[in-house]
Amino acid sequence: MSIITNESTMEDHIKKLEIEKNSQILDFGCGEGKYSILFAKLLGNKGKLFALDESESKLEELRKKIIQNGLEKRIHIIHTDGELKIPLKNVIIDYALLYNVACCIHGKENQDDLVRIVRDVFRITKDSGKLIINVLGKTMEKRIDAAVPLIQDYFILKEKESKKFFLDNNRARYRFFYYFLKKSENKV
Repeated sequence: MSIITNESTMEDHIKKLEIEKNSQILDFGCGEGKYSILFAKLLGNKGKLFALDESESKLEELRKKIIQNGLEKRIHIIHTDGELKIPLKNVIIDYALLYNVACCIHGKENQDDLVRIVRDVFRITKDSGKLIINVLGKTMEKRIDAAVPLIQDYFILKEKESKKFFLDNNRARYRFFYYFLKKSENKV
């Protein structure tokens, strides 16, 4: 049996997205930029990745990685105060990434927060834009599955993909990808 790593799972996922060099990407809740760096490397000089997070210490780590990888022209860091409002202009984003953050903002007690974020992502996303949610583990999968009806007020679920991989102790984990397409403005 071949061992599938988390890294190979992410590489396959990124290839599937077929990111164009001049794309505009939002990495909402980017943390230290693990995914920001991967995606920014795919962009050309006209592409831009907006890395948004509320943790100044994590964004400082991302700044170091940006310099190490020579990505200063491709990544724009946005520090927020934790408010669920994205400080970007309307209709500029091709891909909005909610990677390992959507699970933290969805539960019975904070469905309103999820709807506010998705509505704001809708505002900044181009008509042909995509929302991709990525979560790890079956518990998080259940939370996102429960949120899909709320999300589909703004984005249409096109595909849900499950990828099994193994951690260092050979325990199988699952990574779930949800691929949404923006709904037409006049349908909302």
